[in-house]
Amino acid sequence: MRLRKLLLALVWAAAFAAATATLVQAAVSGWVADASRAAIPKTPVTGRIRGKEFMPKSVEIRNSASVKAGGFSYEEMTLTLRSSDSLSPETGVEVTVAVPKGKKLDGMTFSRVPGSRQPVVGPGTPQLQGLSYERGRKAAEDEEDHDTFRTFKGSVRVAFGTRQGKVLPGSLYVCFDDEEKSYLAGAFQAALK
Repeated sequence: MRLRKLLLALVWAAAFAAATATLVQAAVSGWVADASRAAIPKTPVTGRIRGKEFMPKSVEIRNSASVKAGGFSYEEMTLTLRSSDSLSPETGVEVTVAVPKGKKLDGMTFSRVPGSRQPVVGPGTPQLQGLSYERGRKAAEDEEDHDTFRTFKGSVRVAFGTRQGKVLPGSLYVCFDDEEKSYLAGAFQAALK
């Protein structure tokens, strides 16, 4: 009877240790299965892209397209975070959202949830229009170390504050569904382009 209790206690302890290690790894890594529901850190945005630390040096928002589909008009606005200010960025992340024509991003929140049913901004128009990262330099000599990951797999929440001149503050949590569990989370100040 004693041996049985001891074995049961050991099995429980091992299960508890494995669960704790998983939770600690999730907390350390920053990747979560559903970023659309995760608390966004108030610290400056950082993360890991393809296993490498990522801390953007520049953040900007630009109108990337005007679209009319099925009687609904919207603007595609692209949030770009880059690790370098140069023309050949080492790493960049882009999140493109749909904004109803005539509306501003100020105060809006957009998300992409796991699965196929997505939040919409208008008839048949998902909030998230694009999600990608690019890692590596574009220079010809570095072509083997360059890759781009464009996907609709993963989860996102991006919230915009109120613009202050040509700057729009916001926060985001992005988790890519790639092998390395790339992610990006935190607050930003985006230049409006």
